[in-house]
Amino acid sequence: MQRKHVPTSDLTLIPAMWIPSSTPPRPARPSQDVRTVQALQTASHLSQQADLRSIVEEIEDLVARLDELGGVYLQFEEGLETTALFVAATYKLMDHVGTEPSIKEDQVIQLMNAIFSKKNFESLSEAFSVASAAAVLSHNRYHMPVVVVPEGSASDTHEQAI
Repeated sequence: MQRKHVPTSDLTLIPAMWIPSSTPPRPARPSQDVRTVQALQTASHLSQQADLRSIVEEIEDLVARLDELGGVYLQFEEGLETTALFVAATYKLMDHVGTEPSIKEDQVIQLMNAIFSKKNFESLSEAFSVASAAAVLSHNRYHMPVVVVPEGSASDTHEQAI
């Protein structure tokens, strides 16, 4: 295999977009809400003897930061995935510590409206977060379990699945 020498003057013809930058772009740092939801998820796996009061208190702060849309939906600015993971993490943690979540029943309904209003998901992680919220709410001891009923025939649902 013979190598061809490329004169330096010809290198100026290479488009800049073909030359990799010296440092790859860093992924965006998760928002404070996302990091707090992750802390809730983590705390639900810690020992029940651990002092989890400070992280449990974060739930009220997160509820206060939820955006209400038309009096029907309650969700985080970050979207469906963060909202659903918040619900799943909150109920799992509250079950772990044996305390009722500081979420009012009407807020739970608004959260569920936001989470279950979408028929198709943009990613598997979004679908997972919705399934996690549904699983936790269907077996919680604090609020009436949520019942999810599909609209349309099974074939319609299957064709629209991820």
